[in-house]
Amino acid sequence: MTETEWSPDRGAHDVHDAYETWSPEPSLRADAPVVLSCEHASQRMPEGFAWHPEDEHLRGTHWAFDLGVRELTLELAVHVGAPAVLSRYSRLIVDPNRSLDSETLFRTVAEGRPVRMNTDLSEAAKAERLERLYHPYHHAVSRMVKETTSAPVVFAIHSFTPLYEGDPRSMEVAVLFDKADELAHRLGADMEAGGLKVAYNAPYSGKAGMMHAVERHAMEFGREAVELEVRQDLIVDPDFREKLVPILARLFPR
Repeated sequence: MTETEWSPDRGAHDVHDAYETWSPEPSLRADAPVVLSCEHASQRMPEGFAWHPEDEHLRGTHWAFDLGVRELTLELAVHVGAPAVLSRYSRLIVDPNRSLDSETLFRTVAEGRPVRMNTDLSEAAKAERLERLYHPYHHAVSRMVKETTSAPVVFAIHSFTPLYEGDPRSMEVAVLFDKADELAHRLGADMEAGGLKVAYNAPYSGKAGMMHAVERHAMEFGREAVELEVRQDLIVDPDFREKLVPILARLFPR
């Protein structure tokens, strides 16, 4: 699903080249309890980019974007009346959830095969991607967090594959955190009470730098950061999301 196929029917929905934002009406925005971010919301190839024929097998997979996260992020934003910032480009172009010195900022291998669109990428080409896409996305999140003074939490939404390189993952949802231990375990407890199988800092760990974007922007303004990971076979199901959204909303009462 893309932003042209569905967008929230109320609030302010603004679409830019590198990102999109949704904000509730001003009366709700004034006391928004959280800012939502979604770093891997789209597999879109902006103008000037295209799928290399040898990379076509990655289209529609978790290597290109996080399935289901755009829908969940916007549904939660509308439900709790909170602003959201979502990326609008494939993580294969440049990954907004990686630091500038990360080895996978420009991924060169996926599924054991070279990512041809990133093979022999020049420094000039890298700089262009950073200036056009990576930095504007982060500037947008930074602005949203700064402006939303009522929100003590920045909450990122991601998804993970049921099977990764042959290894099955039994957890249904996971909570990533670095410093916000109490907040993370409250979220996990709410999801467990809702009947979900919850993991903490798995299959990735927030204490190992795997929630770079949300931690960066939360720390910048003295907020707490937590990241939700949802298994992709579940998050793509509208009925599952309809059950999950109210559970997540308990963490952000007005």
